[in-house]
Amino acid sequence: MMKIVWNDRKFDFGDQTLNLQNQHIADLINMLSEKPSLLEDTEFIVTAIEELLDYSREYFTQEEELLGDLGCRFIEEHKTRNWGFLTQLSEL
Repeated sequence: MMKIVWNDRKFDFGDQTLNLQNQHIADLINMLSEKPSLLEDTEFIVTAIEELLDYSREYFTQEEELLGDLGCRFIEEHKTRNWGFLTQLSEL
């Protein structure tokens, strides 16, 4: 799994709450990639993936509503990336 290098400028949505939520998702992914020994604990992995899926679904729904309300011009592309991520994660 590749580490996500956080970049405030690149990932800035202009909303501190969204930015912090995005960073939380990245931190969860990075935790798994940085501690390979955790990947040997099946129960931990199942729990972590379920938590990440639940958190991501809730977050993506809120994010997409906010971006839609703001008239974001790239919302459809963003939705596609969000749900592609969830699909990949659910296949683990």
